[in-house]
Amino acid sequence: MMKNIIYAKSVFQSILDEVNNNNEVHSVFEKGINIKGKTKLIFIGRDTLGEVPFGIHLLEKDFLKLQDISPGENFLFNSGSKSFEVRDTIIYLKEAKYFSSKLPHKRFSISDSSLSLLLKETIEQELMTGLDMRLIDLISKHNSFGSQLKRALSSQDNNFIDKTLRKTIGRGRGLTPSGDDILLGLLWLNDIRSFISDVFICTFKALVTEDGLTTDISKNYYIGALCGDYSHLLIALTQALIGEDAEEIKNHILRILEYGHTSGADTLAGIALGIVLILNQ
Repeated sequence: MMKNIIYAKSVFQSILDEVNNNNEVHSVFEKGINIKGKTKLIFIGRDTLGEVPFGIHLLEKDFLKLQDISPGENFLFNSGSKSFEVRDTIIYLKEAKYFSSKLPHKRFSISDSSLSLLLKETIEQELMTGLDMRLIDLISKHNSFGSQLKRALSSQDNNFIDKTLRKTIGRGRGLTPSGDDILLGLLWLNDIRSFISDVFICTFKALVTEDGLTTDISKNYYIGALCGDYSHLLIALTQALIGEDAEEIKNHILRILEYGHTSGADTLAGIALGIVLILNQ
């Protein structure tokens, strides 16, 4: 029987450390498939919105060949040929571009004026978050949820932080609930301008591994962020901020908004919340 041959377009640089001989399909959605690696989920799918940590990206025409794959099926990995086999299809990784998901080192030079511009452009989008709450309301000092989260970010009180995080992690609907996307936006901003307390980060790390708080997919993104790995969309936004390019910043905001149902808006909401805290606005 003839096999369908697919050559991956781009692959996360350390993906080979994560694959098993037998990788069970965890979940399937419109833009991709998640398979279970050794400790993380590996994404196989489109790259229409750029590369993601732990990702194997395919051309659109090639991904369409995998659309009838179901959870519970297995991707068998051949380490010799660096390929996956599923049903009658083989996916080769050896010709792919290997990419990094790390933020550029120059991110530490990002100025207050760039962050202020990012906040202004984000507010001007008049976003509605997945929490059924407008962005402008979320970042207001009169909003109880947003204000509690801002206090927790700089707090040294483990119990208060734990209570706040349990209220935020997994909050909302979808594969990556809105509360998780807000926290991911905050973690990205903290990698640019350190403003979150060590106690918050330590408490967060402990909760991320706790079962039942959120989805496996959110956990995967959290693990990536805690290792300094982010999507191409956030890396590109970082580059625009370094260059203080207002037009590029706005363009990347619009690109981020294309991500998921409300994931992009929620990530930007977390970023906006953090900038308000950093700039004392």
